[in-house]
Amino acid sequence: MTETNELVPSACYTAPDLEKEFMVSTSAERTTNGSTTGPSDYLLRVTEGDYVDKDRSREGKDTRIGRLRGYVTSLQDQVNVFLTTRMNESKQAANEKAEEESIERRVLDEGADTDDDDDDDKDDELIGGS
Repeated sequence: MTETNELVPSACYTAPDLEKEFMVSTSAERTTNGSTTGPSDYLLRVTEGDYVDKDRSREGKDTRIGRLRGYVTSLQDQVNVFLTTRMNESKQAANEKAEEESIERRVLDEGADTDDDDDDDKDDELIGGS
């Protein structure tokens, strides 16, 4: 049962190129076991999947504070997924830019080498012609 003075968290992400609001739906299923919480992939890998999450939250009760715990977990999942996606896109863009700069540098370096070879031929002609 939802009370009229329900505590519903929200968050706002602000960056020079983007502003995003995060809100939770009070009608959506709530859980305190979020999709982005719990042991990291690293912990699971080094323990070969035998890691026991002793800090795992118990399911919230259907009280005002219990529902708030579920809402916060949902909000945290939204923010974590968004930031991870944004970080991966940023990394990919940086890698693509670095690759383009590397290609450009190689093309310019090869062009400089070719120009140097042409200059050497001209120098040889001048020396031979004297």
